[in-house]
Amino acid sequence: MIVPNVRNLPITEAEGILQKKQISYRLLGKGSYVFDQMPKAGARINRNSKVILYFDPKEQYQYKTRGSQLVLPNFQGLSIRKVNELLIDMGLKLEAKGTGIAAGQEPPPGTVLAHGASVKVFFTPKTDDLP
Repeated sequence: MIVPNVRNLPITEAEGILQKKQISYRLLGKGSYVFDQMPKAGARINRNSKVILYFDPKEQYQYKTRGSQLVLPNFQGLSIRKVNELLIDMGLKLEAKGTGIAAGQEPPPGTVLAHGASVKVFFTPKTDDLP
């Protein structure tokens, strides 16, 4: 099965598309529009796989707070713009190295940081036509 693109669609429309293709799904977060999905559109999945639909960016990227500290998410595969948006939202600073999509980061995902800390993210040029 090929996963359809349901990003930025109203939830009822996204659910209708997935149900028509007989693809199971799970909703994460709150909202009325699909913020993102996993696996991405175009991916091949087994009939018993589930597509996860995300509504709240914090739910998708799973960043958490521990008092005044944050647990750093994995930015791999995200654009510079998206990484910067997430870091700003978390109260952190981006040190971007390169262009394209995130391929690595320092400190690594799961590291606990205080607000205002800097995160170095390494970007490489996109090599495919995926959105």
